[in-house]
Amino acid sequence: METEESSIGVQTIKLFGESVGITSIPEDAARHVAENLKFQLKRIIQDSAKFMRNAKRARLSPRDVDSALRARRIEPLYGFTSTDYLPWRFASGGGRELHFNEDREIDLQKFLENTAIKLPPPVKIRAHWLVIDGVQPNIPENPAPARKPPHDLSAKKLPEDLGKEDKGKDKKNEKKPGDKGQTQALEQKPLMRHELSIEQMKYYQEITQAAVGRNEEIRKEALNSLAEDTGIHAMLPRFTNFISEGIKCNINENNLALIIYLMRMVKALLDNPTLSLDMYLHEIIPVVISCVVSRQLCQRIGENHWALRQYAARVLAQISKNFTTTTSMLQTRIVQSLQKPLDRRDAALAQIYGSIVGLSELGSDVTKKIIIPRLPKISERIENLQNDLQSDPIHSDGLEHILDQVRKRICPEMPSMHQPDGVLEVDTLITEFGPYLGEKMYKRLLGAIEMR
Repeated sequence: METEESSIGVQTIKLFGESVGITSIPEDAARHVAENLKFQLKRIIQDSAKFMRNAKRARLSPRDVDSALRARRIEPLYGFTSTDYLPWRFASGGGRELHFNEDREIDLQKFLENTAIKLPPPVKIRAHWLVIDGVQPNIPENPAPARKPPHDLSAKKLPEDLGKEDKGKDKKNEKKPGDKGQTQALEQKPLMRHELSIEQMKYYQEITQAAVGRNEEIRKEALNSLAEDTGIHAMLPRFTNFISEGIKCNINENNLALIIYLMRMVKALLDNPTLSLDMYLHEIIPVVISCVVSRQLCQRIGENHWALRQYAARVLAQISKNFTTTTSMLQTRIVQSLQKPLDRRDAALAQIYGSIVGLSELGSDVTKKIIIPRLPKISERIENLQNDLQSDPIHSDGLEHILDQVRKRICPEMPSMHQPDGVLEVDTLITEFGPYLGEKMYKRLLGAIEMR
């Protein structure tokens, strides 16, 4: 049951009518108007409360009511824009209760003497040129270009010109003040530097330190940041240079752990969908290929550099898949680099292993066209290296890894593996794999069949 405070009385409607000049309002009409007014006020108050809650506020303000009126396509009440608390006063008498806001008296003379507030101009959208042929036009809409110090604009001589000068020719070929042609030949355009903000430099320092640090949890957070953050475009040249130089130095020092950490950074950058590495592939691809086919990546025998070669091969295959086009021919150039150890007679077993893994990751077509025709040469090379394995203990287990990769990656692509009768013949394997690899693969495949 509704209380009297939540309803609008008939007398209130009659007072509203008298204030606008309507003196005689029937009881039924006033009651109908009161019920309709009550319903409309409830809707507006409820909508105003929704706007208040969406704005994360606990107090209803006049702008919430204005928003509710606009949502109902009702013209809002102008002039009620105060954000302060409105003190309502209560008055009663003659059996009536009234809440009202006490109006403040305004001095009209002072009001007229005040200067009128200018209305702001309406919002307009105007198009302008931001850059024309790489040059920013000097117009008010564009930011002012940064002024260079005077010493940066001075003419600089090229280093090769300094060594060619002769004391005897200096006096003879002394430039005159009006000769501008030779001055322009000696001018050197200053290099453009992409400056980073303090926050970006701090981010770069924290990420690079964490990615190659000893704490595994912090390293994972840094790699996740590289793979997911969307605002690291400006730091991408520095990240790629850090990775490239770091892998080169650590390959020379045979520091396997740091090489693995840097390769994870490459994988994280490739997984970031907001980054484009097209402009930096010339720094990334050579070091990734080096991780696949380098002669030596570690110092101790027990270190698992074979896993690094497999991981780098998968990263290289991802780069080839994402960036190979009909014009760049990226995969063709990668294949040419990876097949070199297979054609060299002085290649180590680790290099042959990396070449087989890297080429097989690029797909079955590459395996059939590049690896399978070279298997007899690979077999001959491995057979010749057997006498040198005792003097090279780091690569002594290379043969087992090569045989394992040939069985997993090469055998499924061989025609003899798909015979209807399923019978393995030694002569066929020797013809396809070469004498040494053919016998080894026959024993391995025969043992696998007997295990089944």
